[in-house]
Amino acid sequence: MGVAQHCAAMKALKMKPETGRVERRFAIAVPVRIKSLDRPWLTEAAMTENVSLFGARILVKDIWGKDERVVVESPGGADSCQARVVYCQALKTGGTAIGVHLAGARPNWMSRRGQRG
Repeated sequence: MGVAQHCAAMKALKMKPETGRVERRFAIAVPVRIKSLDRPWLTEAAMTENVSLFGARILVKDIWGKDERVVVESPGGADSCQARVVYCQALKTGGTAIGVHLAGARPNWMSRRGQRG
């Protein structure tokens, strides 16, 4: 991790008292593919709504279970990370949003701050 990425990581880890979150979230749209480790037949192309170093809110079509183990990967599978679903929320628009906690930091998402897909 470079110096700039390390600085971004440290800033993102500051506690946000109004939300109770440990990490700061950034509204960044990143295309991802989600694969269930608990249900191997379930794979879905999706888009993040916001990201942090160790988490993301991802807009999906399928229903994912709380505590379901998943792999989140970038298009082409070049960058993947195991994660755990921490919530699954039905949206008024008809879709679903899931929150995932990543097993490893994703500083490359932080370098895209301020971008919308």
